[in-house]
Order: sequence, then C-alpha cells, then structure tokens
Amino acid sequence: MRIYICARNMYHEETEKIARFLEKHGHMVYYAAKDTYQNAPPDEIFLNNLVLIRNCDVFIAYFTKDGHYGVDFAVEVGIAAEAGKTIIGYIDVEKEYIEAFEKRFEKDIMFSGAFTLMFDDLEEFGKYLLLM
Repeated sequence: MRIYICARNMYHEETEKIARFLEKHGHMVYYAAKDTYQNAPPDEIFLNNLVLIRNCDVFIAYFTKDGHYGVDFAVEVGIAAEAGKTIIGYIDVEKEYIEAFEKRFEKDIMFSGAFTLMFDDLEEFGKYLLLM
C-alpha cells in the first residue's frame, strides 16, 4: 500500500521512525521531508506534495510532540479529503499537550471531520493497516 505521511518537517526524525515501522510491514511510505526538495520554489513544493498525496492509497496525519498543526497541515488534509483518500490520524502527542490538542482538534470541525479514523497506539495502528 502507498502511504503518505503528513507531518511537520521539523519533526522529520520522528516521522522517519513511523515510516520505517510501516515499511517493515510492506508499505511504500512517502513524506515531504524525505520526498520533496525543501529548497525548491514554493510552487514546486506544493505540486510535488500534491502529486504524492494524489498517488497514495492512505493518507496519515502524524500529530507529535506538542500536537500543533497549522495551515499547511490542514491544506494537505483537505487535498486528501477532496481526493477521497482514507485519512487516518496518528496521535503521538506528549502528555502535557494532549488536552489542549484534543480541545483544538474537536473545535476545528472541518479539519477533524475529514478523518476516517484516529489512533494513539502504534501497534493497533499497524494492525489496522495490515487488514486494509
């Protein structure tokens, strides 16, 4: 299965760990920090990410560290939703930030409504993907 991980580039090391986990289970994994040249002009970055999202089978939004997500994150989720992709959230937010994350996520109706499923356990998340 082709999987695109939407994640903040500043946390590319954490994203790479998730990608390796998924690749060990036979998936092809793409994410911007690895598969998009970050010094390219903004329009090229946008188009490359757009192609990666449109070509994936499953779109994963990876919420980590402080759980912050911004406009770029929301746009990528919107593109995946418009393309009819299965959108899965994987929550790996630190304990001191989880309550604020959950409140914000619940309040952002158009954003949260795009998600098919949410997981906060990596093993359960992996099992689900194996069954797809």
